[in-house]
Amino acid sequence: MLLGLIFLCSPIGARGLQHFLGVSLAGVEANIIGENLKSQVGGGGQALFNYEFAYKAFFVNVGVGADYQLTQGKLMSFIESKQMTDISGEPMEYQYRFEQYQEKQTILYGMFQILLGTKLSPNFYLQAGTHIRCAINKTYTTQANLFTTGAYSRWAGEFIANVPSYGFYPSDSYHGGGDIRDLRVTIAPIVEFGYLVPLSRKADLRIALFGEYAFPMNNEQSLSIVDYSQVNMDVRTWSQADLQRNLKFHSVLDSSILPSWGNLEIGVKVSFLFDVTNYKVPCHCMNE
Repeated sequence: MLLGLIFLCSPIGARGLQHFLGVSLAGVEANIIGENLKSQVGGGGQALFNYEFAYKAFFVNVGVGADYQLTQGKLMSFIESKQMTDISGEPMEYQYRFEQYQEKQTILYGMFQILLGTKLSPNFYLQAGTHIRCAINKTYTTQANLFTTGAYSRWAGEFIANVPSYGFYPSDSYHGGGDIRDLRVTIAPIVEFGYLVPLSRKADLRIALFGEYAFPMNNEQSLSIVDYSQVNMDVRTWSQADLQRNLKFHSVLDSSILPSWGNLEIGVKVSFLFDVTNYKVPCHCMNE
């Protein structure tokens, strides 16, 4: 697409096609938006190197760079349970009750952009396009309060709590984290509105507000939010210390508890553009 635009514009180069190189820096407020997740304030920044070509009021900007984000959110309280027998051999529903479940994600993306824009006036401009982002480093940390209970058929609608000898442990803080497994590529439509300040005949400053919303392209989101596979479930020897040591958390971005999600960024961008057009000076020489 870009090569095609350059090819189409090349015949008019002598009549006003301009070329620019530049750098952009942005600060953003970043959020993960998804069902069951209450997003909390996050942040980050972007840095890009740009090439732009312009003809009259229209321009095309392509760039490569990086996008760093710290995002976080809370899940609503939830219960996970399994059928088993207690230490006396009586059937019960063993329940894990999670509260204040919070996850923080730290993600570094490599980024490619292509934007199409137009000048609305000598100083104001509007451009829109797409960011394609590839996750380079992607980690998360989880903290949750958890207590365990037991529900018995003979006490319908009630549960037993805070009896450690039966595995019903009081509320305590549990922690985890690791790498976000499946997140790889996101596609983010972007809109930018800005103001241009000429710095010199060959350099411009742009100050802009922008927003973008990214969609994960290959995130399976198939894992359970909590992994109990390493927890000792032998009622004769289990303990809260073992539960705290061996309970594992998967990222909400990989889990089925978040059936779909998006990544919203709103920010302020500062760009410096330098005119590198090779202007030809007309010859007014006279042949003798």
